[in-house]
Amino acid sequence: MKVLRSEIDSEATKERMLREARILAKLDHSNIVPVYDLGTLGEERVYYTMKFLEGKTLAEYTLENTELLDLLRVFIRVCNAVAHAHSKGVLHRDIKPENIMLLPYGEVMVVDWGIAKAGVESSDEANQNDFKFSSSSFTTSSTTIESTLLGTPSYCAPEIWKSVPDSGTFPPKYTISSDIYSIGATLYYTLTGRPPLVANSFGELQRLSAGHSPPPPRTLQQEIPRPIEAICLKALSASTQHRYTNAEHIARDLQLYLDGYEISAYKENMLERLVRWTKRNAFIVLLLFVYVLVRILLFFFSLL
Repeated sequence: MKVLRSEIDSEATKERMLREARILAKLDHSNIVPVYDLGTLGEERVYYTMKFLEGKTLAEYTLENTELLDLLRVFIRVCNAVAHAHSKGVLHRDIKPENIMLLPYGEVMVVDWGIAKAGVESSDEANQNDFKFSSSSFTTSSTTIESTLLGTPSYCAPEIWKSVPDSGTFPPKYTISSDIYSIGATLYYTLTGRPPLVANSFGELQRLSAGHSPPPPRTLQQEIPRPIEAICLKALSASTQHRYTNAEHIARDLQLYLDGYEISAYKENMLERLVRWTKRNAFIVLLLFVYVLVRILLFFFSLL
């Protein structure tokens, strides 16, 4: 049960809790925590009840489990949950490793929809024009900053940074594409153990986001397969036109990779295509090898 503390008497905070509960109530997906009840207690304290989650965040999970195929399977479920939310007109606006929970029996949950935005069509912008909070702290990796910028700085899209007051355009414009960038940034963390851009201050991170692309994941972890790096970088593209158009497409490319097929984000050369085909058809290749070997042995025995 999530209950508004009695000492908090802020209409904006109450509205945020109600908003989160209503948004969760309209999302029906196995990877999104369900809401069971919503109401008020004494002194008009807002509450709602949801499924109790006990597990680890994706940030914690990646410290213990570095098996790439396991991480990709987890990430496909994340993409499917976000794709469902987008199909219902809901933007999360704060996708990051700390907002993804892995439960003891393998369930994956996208959580913390407190700054989500509902009623957004696929082509509409979800502007932050209804509430804002202040924050005196700055942590690039995990802290949600709720001021003119919603979300967690290290996982915010470049176009969001361009919308903060110093740039002259306000309010920030949140879209499905900005959620896609956050998915890419979360995948980047999953692959490398760090956000795409790292800085020591809000201003430094803003400058980096405006003028620098994140280092390719393989420069940090050489064992990352090139197709997976391509998926990550496509989601992280500075241009919204070059990103994936929806989270379902990211999930599809990840699943194609797991199944041994070519993905849309990476153009293979002939050698890579041959290696991939050989891995996908390992049993057939083995049978052909055995057949050829037997034929060669029979040929030599016939000469004796």
